[in-house]
Amino acid sequence: MLPRLKVLTLDGVHVAWHALGNVLSESLEFLTLMNHCPDVCPSSTQFQAILKATPSLKKLHIENTIIRTEDQPGLLNPVLLPELRELILGSFYTLHIAVVLYLLEAPNITSFTMSNTTDEIISDPDDDLGHLSDNEVLDILSRYESETSLYPGTYHRRPRFKHLERLILDRMTLSRDTLKEFLSLLPRLRLVGVWEYRTGSTTCQSLLNCIPNPEELDVEATALYYREHKRRWEWIDFRGGSSLEWRTFVEALGCTSFYSKSQRKLGAFSAVYFDMPAGTLSRCRPTKKRRLGFTHPSWAFV
Repeated sequence: MLPRLKVLTLDGVHVAWHALGNVLSESLEFLTLMNHCPDVCPSSTQFQAILKATPSLKKLHIENTIIRTEDQPGLLNPVLLPELRELILGSFYTLHIAVVLYLLEAPNITSFTMSNTTDEIISDPDDDLGHLSDNEVLDILSRYESETSLYPGTYHRRPRFKHLERLILDRMTLSRDTLKEFLSLLPRLRLVGVWEYRTGSTTCQSLLNCIPNPEELDVEATALYYREHKRRWEWIDFRGGSSLEWRTFVEALGCTSFYSKSQRKLGAFSAVYFDMPAGTLSRCRPTKKRRLGFTHPSWAFV
């Protein structure tokens, strides 16, 4: 037994999964399983035993480690993890993400990251399922529940994690309507991250229209990051991206009034920014004026 162990990371390490549940204790709070060959990954029964042994988990990160399903996970009961707040899942198999979600019951998750790792590791080209489709992503992130009061027998889509405040979708192929449909189910959402957003027809403005009432939005693929407070822009931070993307977004927002300590020519137009250490970004205070900033690898601007 490891009675005081709080953090465990197994990155490509082959272990006796059937015995791991007996070694871990309730003290474990952070568990990471990464980069295991398919033939040495845990079965759903073994994974369930690991979850049962660690009821105090606060963060679970599983990436490129599949949960083998030869023992019919549908016959297993989900494990309740009331302390789990952050869940990160990365896989190139839709089924394996779904299996993990089936085997755990985590009603208090506030942060969820889902990555499509098709481009990173493909053990067998015949097994590559490609990018997750709209319906597959929706089925993973939500589920249908019956209306038992006014309209018994009818079903409506409900978010899997009702208290979600932070959602990161990495390399997902989603249509604008699909993204909008799901985000509308999450009234508590405070930060949305869409990394390497894969749809050629998506523009900055159409992405903005997908978010009902966000406080923060992070879209790395289109170099977009914004924060809204009481329907007033506080600051905008572009991370990379082309000058055309910058200009398109600025014009879409209608931002015309800026102020700064200095200006520098970036791309096709002058960018207004505040030069400060990277760690001070969170200490920015709202102002009545709009702020526009651009980041560069050697700077941290707001």
